[in-house]
Formats: sequence, C-alpha cells, structure tokens
Amino acid sequence: KITDFGLCKEGISDGATMRTFCGTPEYLAPEVLEDNDYGRAVDWWGLGVVMYEMMCGRLPFYNQDHERLFELILMEEIRFPRALGPDARALLAGLLKKDPKQRSGDNGDIRDTTGWWGHWGHRG
Repeated sequence: KITDFGLCKEGISDGATMRTFCGTPEYLAPEVLEDNDYGRAVDWWGLGVVMYEMMCGRLPFYNQDHERLFELILMEEIRFPRALGPDARALLAGLLKKDPKQRSGDNGDIRDTTGWWGHWGHRG
C-alpha cells in the first residue's frame, strides 16, 4: 500500500484544523484518536506509517481489536527492527512522533534528516 485516499479533505490551507474522526484505523494519527483539532501533521504521520510498513514489512502499531490498536498508537513507543539503519530510524522516528508539534514535516526539517533525502535524488 503506497497511498490511502479512501477519505480525504481538499482545500486545507496552512494553519487550518479539522475535527472529523475518519480514516483507516492503522494509519490514524494520535491527535485524531484524542479528538483534538488537527492539521496537515496527520498526513506526515500517515506517510510515516506507510514508509515504516515499506521499510520494515509490517505496520508500526497493529492489533485486530481497534480499541487496543488505538491504545498502542497513543501510548506505545515505536520499535525498529535491528537491521534498520540509523538514517531510516531517524526519518521514521521524526514522522511518527506522537506530538504533532514535534513531528517532522511542514517545517522543512524532514530535509535535514541525515542521509535519506540525498538517496532519493533531492537536489533542492
């Protein structure tokens, strides 16, 4: 799975927030589960989940019971396979921070994550 656009909101401007509770359970950001206002940081979380799944071969948080899954998303620390390198760990850890204000993304800090960006051919 590379994208999940089953539900989306168009026209979200910088700084705008939403309150709807919707989405694929395994990809929901903590702020959505806590019924807080949320903004574009939820998309960076979703990207982190997809990238984690691609790099590690599994979801970062999973349980068939959605209530338990939501507890894991809210409370459990992220764990990485031993084989995952430090650049990938730093990237995923930044995208999967529980606090949206600390999460990598909109502020441009994702480009500063050592090593990974250059591997994707970024030149700007």
